[in-house]
Amino acid sequence: EEDTINIAVQVNGKLRGNIQVPKAINKEDLLLSAKSQDNVIIHLKDKNIIKEIVVPDRLVNFVVK
Repeated sequence: EEDTINIAVQVNGKLRGNIQVPKAINKEDLLLSAKSQDNVIIHLKDKNIIKEIVVPDRLVNFVVK
């Protein structure tokens, strides 16, 4: 079994990237890793993050306005 997993990163429900992270990563580090993706940074710029949704081992979704 692999030690890393692929996580989909979405902004307002639209896929903006994928990240590969260790299986044992905690929620805070997962969110930081997701926010550091270039395409995600572009879509979060000048927006307020209303909600951060984390589905374990699957995806991270940022709801912004």
